[in-house]
Amino acid sequence: MTAYNWENNASNAGMDYGPNHEDWYMVPGGVTPPGKPATTITDFVNGNNAIGSESLIPLQMAGYVSADGNCNCVVTITGAADAPASFWKGVSFVKGSAFADPPVPTDKWAYMDELMHYLGAHLGYSTSGGAKYYDLDNEPALWSSTHPLDHPTSVLCAEVSSKGISLATVITQYDPGAQILGPVAYGWGEYVDNSSAPDTIVLGPYINGNSIQYLNYYLHQFGAASTLTGRRLLHDLDLHWYPEALGNNGVSMTRITLDDTSQGVAIARMQAPRSLWDPSYTESSWITWGTGGPITLIPRLQNAVNNYYPGTKLSFTEYQYGAGEDISGGIAEADALGIFSKYGVMASWWPDGSVNDAYLAAAFRFYLNYDGANSKFGDTSIAANYSLAASVTYTSIYAAKDNSHPNRINVIILNKDYGANHNAAVTLNNLLGGQTISSITAYRFDTGSSIIYNPATLTHTTNTFADLLPFRSATLYQIILSVPFPTSTPTSGGSASTPTNTPTLTPSNSPTKTPTATPTRTPTISPTSSPTKTPTSTPTLSTTQPQA
Repeated sequence: MTAYNWENNASNAGMDYGPNHEDWYMVPGGVTPPGKPATTITDFVNGNNAIGSESLIPLQMAGYVSADGNCNCVVTITGAADAPASFWKGVSFVKGSAFADPPVPTDKWAYMDELMHYLGAHLGYSTSGGAKYYDLDNEPALWSSTHPLDHPTSVLCAEVSSKGISLATVITQYDPGAQILGPVAYGWGEYVDNSSAPDTIVLGPYINGNSIQYLNYYLHQFGAASTLTGRRLLHDLDLHWYPEALGNNGVSMTRITLDDTSQGVAIARMQAPRSLWDPSYTESSWITWGTGGPITLIPRLQNAVNNYYPGTKLSFTEYQYGAGEDISGGIAEADALGIFSKYGVMASWWPDGSVNDAYLAAAFRFYLNYDGANSKFGDTSIAANYSLAASVTYTSIYAAKDNSHPNRINVIILNKDYGANHNAAVTLNNLLGGQTISSITAYRFDTGSSIIYNPATLTHTTNTFADLLPFRSATLYQIILSVPFPTSTPTSGGSASTPTNTPTLTPSNSPTKTPTATPTRTPTISPTSSPTKTPTSTPTLSTTQPQA
């Protein structure tokens, strides 16, 4: 929406969707163009409100927006925008005169403060039915390539931060409850130096060895501006994450975000979420060739926040791991969602164009509707670790309890091994007095089924159980306790607190025969975005290798 004109819903995708710059009206289905002002936004927000979802709206700051969706022309792809004239309107953050409702269609500007005023009058603000989240445009470092008429020159570091600060100031002036997200960076190249921006000299004081000096600079600029303004102007450091990790398909090294499901690429895909956090994992990619070691993306970003603008949260408003139609894509997604939840990161999966993302949908259902009756993974994390560090290569584990079901614990265990089953033994530590396991129901998807099914009934003791994890599988264990936990209030943002007496997990690595999967039910929720609640301190889970 970089060139979206809210006054008449005209837009221009530049080079993002083909070789030509073509104007069209971005109106919802069933609306006769051009529709009412901001129809694209109001219809989107109202639709999300109807299903209980929050809305994220990108606002424009590149410089120009499409003037008329009726252009029916292919505008030359060379040269700058023709100034505010026949094909384009300029973007101005502050009108400086009385607002008009509806806006004046014959002037040469689209005003962002007038838009905020209009949204407040016709939709409401964040606390009264309006959008809660606002992106400061989209992928600024790519403007000169995706929108060369709108912004023909490489964007400056100082330009992105100063325009962002101005726009954030306007948004929060009209809607103090709005959450501002930026810089909406496309990937690692933008994190480092705004894609070799012409003014990278300004990044000198922010080179500290973490390799993301542009984000250091951006955070510091917003922190300083927020101090001057007297209110927070950036709530989330917002990035896009399309992993660059490579796997060998037998012919060449192939990026995991493609839909290659050969063994080497599938293995790399299932390992790739480790780059979000794991200091022991170095993926094969041009990023690690530059860093010389693990990416540890989320801890790296959290350290930058702590150093340059404390209190800023993290979000990935575009990400994906590819091959949602394959079990490797489902396992990678389930792993990523667990990591995002553990670290308190807000995230939104972005479609990769596949027509059948059945395994990806299963991963989302594990967290949002694993039993077809809208049961969710939980809202309060329980610490769960491995007793053998090497287990992280083949296994991931996440655990949570849910305040709406205080006698329930859910545990997700992933077997990322391509061809070997693994045995896992689980122990619940530090239960309250009188608490024991009453029952366990398992839910699973694996190589045989993208439909979540119930495997064989498990036996258990008062606080332990064991299970066979089929190769390339995801299993959720719904554990019902005899005595409920006291309810607590989950918090939003930041990283999860660490409970005392942290439990451990050690799956064994002995290959065994894979059980046959029998599908029993099909959940109905479609994947939208990942859980965002940050857990608080709770009782703990422990799993350990069975002993003779």
